[in-house]
Formats: sequence, structure tokens, C-alpha cells
Amino acid sequence: MNRIPELANATPELRDACARAVGFALQEETVEQIRSMGAVDTGAMMNSVYLETHSMSERGAAVSAAATRAGAASKEFLEAIPSGRPGRGMSKVALAANYAVYVHQGARGRASRPFLMVAGQNVSGQARRIVAGLVKEWAG
Repeated sequence: MNRIPELANATPELRDACARAVGFALQEETVEQIRSMGAVDTGAMMNSVYLETHSMSERGAAVSAAATRAGAASKEFLEAIPSGRPGRGMSKVALAANYAVYVHQGARGRASRPFLMVAGQNVSGQARRIVAGLVKEWAG
């Protein structure tokens, strides 16, 4: 019998740890997909990928890193993007670069480069293994 979902929902701390671990995997894979799809010009978009959970956020560091790559004039555009933290047991991977959606979806005759969608598909196959490992570690 598969008890992983039951155990994963047993404690808020374990849910948070699972969400954070899967979120970090998605963040790493998103950066890799941006690179492999050739969606790197200055590196600002790649540096703007960040993870948020209910208790932590890398958004500020991502905005600073992306603004440094893009030039100081771009910082206000990066900071203008709203951010909302996810609830307990959830994580969010996002990009602070305001033009990331146009790269992902395509615009003005440019082909789409769906880096986040591909990253999500790749990590969804790893998520069960990541969670199972944490549950086993948690259960002792």
C-alpha cells in the first residue's frame, strides 16, 4: 500500500519540506531549460528565477541579481512585478524579469520557448521520488 500521500500530509513541517524540495528542483530545472533553449542574452532572466514558500523568499536576491545583469535602469521594471507568497505546504517558482512571459509564450514573430512548462514536466516525474525520500527520512 502506498502511504506516501498520507504521511506527506501528516505534519505541516513535512509538507513544507516537501514543497521546498520540489520547488528547488523546479527552480534549478527552470534555469537549465532557459539555458538549453538559448533564451540567454544578458543572463538577467536566468538570474531572475526565484523560489518562494510561506516562510522564505528568494525574490529580493533574484531582483538584485537580474538588475545587475540587465543594468540599473531595468531594476524598476523588475521590482514592479507583484509577488504573493504561497500557503503552507506549497511553493512557487517565478521569474522577476517582466519580459519572461514573452520569451515563454513567444511574441512579435518570435517562437515560444516554453522553458517553465518543460521544466515543470521534467520535475513532475521527479517529485514522487523527492517526496518519498523526505518522507522516509522524516519517518526515521
